[in-house]
Amino acid sequence: MQINRISNINFRENTLSREMRSENAILMLRDPNASIKFQQSQEYAKKADSIDTNPIVALGYKLYRTFNMIKETDNVLVIGAGPIGLFALLAAKQKCNKIVVADILDNRLQLATEYGADAVVNTKTQSLEEFTNEFTNGNGFDVCIEACGAPETFLGCIDNAAFAANIILIGNGKRETNFVHSIILKKELNIHGSRNALKDDFINLIDIVANKKADPMKMVSGVYEMNDALDAFKALANNDGTLAKLLIKIGD
Repeated sequence: MQINRISNINFRENTLSREMRSENAILMLRDPNASIKFQQSQEYAKKADSIDTNPIVALGYKLYRTFNMIKETDNVLVIGAGPIGLFALLAAKQKCNKIVVADILDNRLQLATEYGADAVVNTKTQSLEEFTNEFTNGNGFDVCIEACGAPETFLGCIDNAAFAANIILIGNGKRETNFVHSIILKKELNIHGSRNALKDDFINLIDIVANKKADPMKMVSGVYEMNDALDAFKALANNDGTLAKLLIKIGD
């Protein structure tokens, strides 16, 4: 098996985390032409320079790894209307037209509507289970995308999923989830994690914005100068849910 050395890719060592270095090594082991493909991808980087891709590369790619699971006839539920959930919505819209977004904040649901959600549900004031029964004629959703990382929203996906549905996890959970797992067996659910990305994932996302299929800046709540970066982190640390994506401007 041919193995390309990581040094063939012109990365500066001090800018890479250990995790990024290991993931690039795995990529090369799987694909001996990885360094060549990386160099070719610089063409797309030039294309991206003319548009603001920060929200895309940070969040939006997360669904594309499981993109082929979504069929045109599927009913899709996205739980969580933060930046990750909104990009999941944009990705799903490329494949089907029956997408519901659930959240507890009306301002985020308004953004989901602007981005093309067919229906939105505020689960603070409305029963998601009752809505699911009505929207899907009692069948449940064919695809459920969890974009919050909370135990409650993961369980919400399980409860509202159809028989043999696909559940895609893109929210980063930090709390334990306790439940009787036999529900997964009984409903024959398929649960998939989605985290990393390859070149094609970024190309798809750049094209969405370059071709004006979506405007990611709608979800940007503020842009901070580099000298004010600490204020941006403080704002996020005290976020009551009204902030979506914050950007830090580096250079002109």
